[in-house]
Amino acid sequence: MRILQVFLAMLLGLFSQASLLAAIPACIPSGIQAWWSADGDAVDQVNGHSGALQGGVTFSPGKVGQAFNLDGSTGRVAIPNSPLWNFGSNDFTIDLWMNLNAAPSGGIGNPSPVFLSHDNGPTNVNKWVLSLGGGILNFQVASPSLGPVVVVQAPFVPLIHQWYHLALTRSGTTERMPVSS
Repeated sequence: MRILQVFLAMLLGLFSQASLLAAIPACIPSGIQAWWSADGDAVDQVNGHSGALQGGVTFSPGKVGQAFNLDGSTGRVAIPNSPLWNFGSNDFTIDLWMNLNAAPSGGIGNPSPVFLSHDNGPTNVNKWVLSLGGGILNFQVASPSLGPVVVVQAPFVPLIHQWYHLALTRSGTTERMPVSS
C-alpha cells in the first residue's frame, strides 16, 4: 500500500481552507510520503515537498508539536505539485489533526472549510478535495472523463476548540473516513 500520510497538526481559524528524518516522532507511520510539522515553517520533513506560507498563517501549539494557525480568510499552506498527490487507483491514506476556532459556515453544496486539496484548476480537471459542509465530511474527486464524483462522506459536527483526528483511507475499492478526538 502506498501511503501518502499528510500528517498535519492544524489549528484552524474561521477557516477557509500539513530538521531531519531522524527528528520525526515515533507516532508517524512508516511509509510516509510527506510531513509538514509546522515548526515555524512549511518544510516537508520527509521528501522535500516544502510549502509556502500564504496570507494569514501563524503557529500555535499542536497535537504533535507545533500547528499551522490559519486565519480563516487568506491563510493557507501551498504545497508544490507532485506525482505523489495523483493517487489514481493506488491505495492511500490522508491523515491530519484539526482544531476549529469557529464553527464552519458552509453547506453541503458549498463546503467550507476545505482541509486539503490537490486542485489543477476550475471545473472538471484532475483534482481531489477533502472538505466539510453542512455537517458532512466530503472527499470528492474530479477529472475530465469522470466529472465531479463524491467518493466518500461521513457525518461530522465538530465542537470548537477540540482536537480531531481525520483519516481518509482507500484500500482496494473501499474508502473509509473515520474521525476521532
